[in-house]
Amino acid sequence: MPPSEPKRGRAWLAAGVAALLVVAVGGGAWAFNALRSKGPQPEEVLPADAVAYVRMDLDPSADQKLNALRFFKKFPEVDKKLGDEEEDLRKTLWEAIASEDDDLKDLDYATDIEPWLGNRAAMAAVPAGDSGTEPVAVLHITDQEKAEEAVKKIRSEDDDTGVAFTDDYMVIADTQQIADDVVKAAAEKPLAENEDFRADMAALDSTGVLSFWADAKELANEVGDESMGQLGAASTQFDGRVVGALSFESNYAQLEARLRGGQIPEVQDKGIKLGELPESTVVGLSVAGAGASLEQNWSMVESALRASAGDQYNAVIDAARQQFGIELPGDLVTILGKEFTIALDEEGLADAVQGRASALPKVGFRSTPADVDQAKDVLDKVTNLLSAAGAPFQLGTATSSDAVALATSESYAQALVEEGGLSDTDAFRQVVANTENAQFGLFVDIDKLEQLAPSSMSNRDVIEPLKAVGMSGYTTDDGAAFTLRVLVN
Repeated sequence: MPPSEPKRGRAWLAAGVAALLVVAVGGGAWAFNALRSKGPQPEEVLPADAVAYVRMDLDPSADQKLNALRFFKKFPEVDKKLGDEEEDLRKTLWEAIASEDDDLKDLDYATDIEPWLGNRAAMAAVPAGDSGTEPVAVLHITDQEKAEEAVKKIRSEDDDTGVAFTDDYMVIADTQQIADDVVKAAAEKPLAENEDFRADMAALDSTGVLSFWADAKELANEVGDESMGQLGAASTQFDGRVVGALSFESNYAQLEARLRGGQIPEVQDKGIKLGELPESTVVGLSVAGAGASLEQNWSMVESALRASAGDQYNAVIDAARQQFGIELPGDLVTILGKEFTIALDEEGLADAVQGRASALPKVGFRSTPADVDQAKDVLDKVTNLLSAAGAPFQLGTATSSDAVALATSESYAQALVEEGGLSDTDAFRQVVANTENAQFGLFVDIDKLEQLAPSSMSNRDVIEPLKAVGMSGYTTDDGAAFTLRVLVN
């Protein structure tokens, strides 16, 4: 597509973004009407060469819509704006958005918006020649004539925002040329016929109330690495695509994401033991296969360490070997093992946070090594090194038939090598998915952390409804998959 001309008026592009948010969570049909959306979907009116796409829709099941409403109503400030379940939430949200935007204040929802605004919307980044990419919004409409009247009402004389209509959709872009080119390109080949896009979206368990897709390599090429910073550099190394969806269950929100079609370092081991931590765990992180992965990629890791430490690298490595017998990468591979877990416990945490004398939080490391005796020897080397370095505390160690642990106390190390009851808690079961096949997992008990926060803390009403956060993931033949869940009380 040709590069755009200088922009003066962006009112309707702003309106498109606003409508996108309204459609995502609004509509009288949100709570109780189970009618499914008919007609073309947003990907059918966007061009096949789009490099990024975000879609918001009321098309999912009525149960999911109601679950989402109940989730957001847990937060007092959001609840005030959402009103009752019977209300038209599109109106509520549109008015909230319009009140913050001078370009939209003169629009009356009942007469200018409701008569034509449908229930599907999307935004995309489309190639624009040497200019990189351009943002485009598409809004589902139910009455083109009324939509055109609304466009005329908001347009100012110097507003060159582009607006076009096609297949029950309004296309909004920075210029008319871009809007017309999008319509033409989508008619020739829409994004819905992009084979990668179709396969990636089909890989999701559900498209939920919001879904997104991006060709990471193409996006970086179009936008430019310098514009994207570290994200751009990472995306040029990952030559695949990102796809995901946001959905809601009865008491948690779930973000499912997948990396597809790119090169991801292979992790052989699977199955994390995060759920074997004590029930009093506040934060836990587990990673499977780290030992083997480190051994396989040691040359790359060592290069990064050398670049970071500079001339001191060889001296530090030689001193660790000669004085404490620490061998790299061998000892590190041994201690990371088939799976390792890092944990923070609730007991003693409040005292440590409040700075009480001699208070030390319970923090520990547990590993499932291939050889327990060898791993225990490595832990002894580490404790000797810390002692020689003048550490102000003595670490405790413990072993079992298949695990070793290092912690801030002997008793906590012993608790880590014993099977705890974290997996029996409701919070853990609901937020950490598929632990048997996962290759990494994270659990955070927000309720326990909340108790440490002072009552005067700002934004406490945002934290209080939250119960726990969990994440898990694994590598696949052509990428990786991740699941993030946020649980509310």
